[in-house]
Amino acid sequence: MTSLHFLQEDIREVFNIFDEDGSGSISIQEVKRALYTITGEQVPRSEVLKLIVYGRDAVERERQKALEDHKASQLSTALERDLQCSISPSSALGSADTRPQSRSQNSMSCSNTPRVQSSHAHQFDSSEGIDVEVFEQVVLRRLQHRSYEEELAFTFALLEDPAYVGFITKESLRRVAAESGEPLTEAEIAEMFDNLVTGAPTAAVDLSTFTDLQLAARKAEDS
Repeated sequence: MTSLHFLQEDIREVFNIFDEDGSGSISIQEVKRALYTITGEQVPRSEVLKLIVYGRDAVERERQKALEDHKASQLSTALERDLQCSISPSSALGSADTRPQSRSQNSMSCSNTPRVQSSHAHQFDSSEGIDVEVFEQVVLRRLQHRSYEEELAFTFALLEDPAYVGFITKESLRRVAAESGEPLTEAEIAEMFDNLVTGAPTAAVDLSTFTDLQLAARKAEDS
């Protein structure tokens, strides 16, 4: 499975946490709190509302595309059936009853394809909250537009040692790596915290040092 799939699963898990009554909808205030849980940022209400407008539009486009794809599939099936029925098996086998069927009879026997009922997507109202599909689009949009520095701050928060707030330690890095399913060896961890690499006098890295290291690594990759 792709990293996007795992991210979508995480987003839905967060949604379910805030959907305490199981209604399938969360309020604007809950969206703000959920965004803080995921991104570590206090997103202004005005920005949240803009994200929701985008999310609604994105979901509506996806639903319309799914409906159009379904209609195209139904049409293709109907054409195949009509083509098969245009070649009468009874005439090919020399059947006694070779009288042509009327158009209405052919339509009854061969074009019995169910019609696709178009339906308008639920018109979301900010007062009643948003569903999980819109929430997913909201989060993905917010993550997409974060600056590189914001990404680093978010990553740092994930790696931060709760016992030593403001620092990434060997223990916290070891724990996060194990939880992600990609454990690091002690040699790899020691190398990451080598003072020749970090430039820090202690075996812990603060946000400033972490940011400098990542920016330097990015610059080296681009050069």
